[in-house]
Parts: sequence; structure tokens; C-alpha cells
Amino acid sequence: MKQAPRAWYNKLTEPLEQIGFQMSTSDYSLYVHKDKHNIIFVIIYVDILIIGGDTIEHIEEVKNML
Repeated sequence: MKQAPRAWYNKLTEPLEQIGFQMSTSDYSLYVHKDKHNIIFVIIYVDILIIGGDTIEHIEEVKNML
């Protein structure tokens, strides 16, 4: 069970990178997706995902992709 957070992180990393997110170099739990008009970020904390961005539509789109 001590490895559960690491397994959760590893399971999320690949799908996030496949849909265009990049890992922050300053914080490995932060993933950012930027385009010309929008920015969306995902923070992985133990077994919680925190998703934020410019519009609720883009946040919902990321949630549906995951």
C-alpha cells in the first residue's frame, strides 16, 4: 500500500502526456497544457487530481479524456 501513490501517479502520467500535457520542471506533480487561447493545469496529489483552467468547457473536456 505504500506504493499506491506512486502507482496512481504512473497510471496518470502516460494519458496526460498523450493528450498534450507537459510535466513542469519545477514540480513533478504539475502538468500544464497551453495553446494560443487556453491554459489548463493538472496537479496530482497522492490520490487526488486538481484540474484548473481558463474555461469550464476545457476542464470538462480534460476530465472526459481521462
